[in-house]
Amino acid sequence: MLSGIPVRFESGAVIFRQGDGAADLYLIRTGSVRIVRTDSHGERVLAELGPGSFFGEMAIFDPGPRSATATAATDVELEAVDRGSFLAAMDEPDVQEMLAEMARRIRELGLEHM
Repeated sequence: MLSGIPVRFESGAVIFRQGDGAADLYLIRTGSVRIVRTDSHGERVLAELGPGSFFGEMAIFDPGPRSATATAATDVELEAVDRGSFLAAMDEPDVQEMLAEMARRIRELGLEHM
């Protein structure tokens, strides 16, 4: 099973900001996280995720700047997973399920042919 370093955030705390350097993806163990992107049209809530979900996955494949801001919508318990840990667990079923979910997210955005 994929696991990382346990971290906690209180409701309202910023986990990372759009534009920050990216290093880890996060697994949500308890609570919920709101993902918001800001552009020239203002703020847009992309998702509100709960236990069993993950976010920040682009950091595993592209350590560029974060594309959105993640904020604790409630008190949350997360696990921060670095690239090396994720890649070492690629043959595990839960990681394969995460990869399938990443593909679904890309497909929903209509970016699969880019």
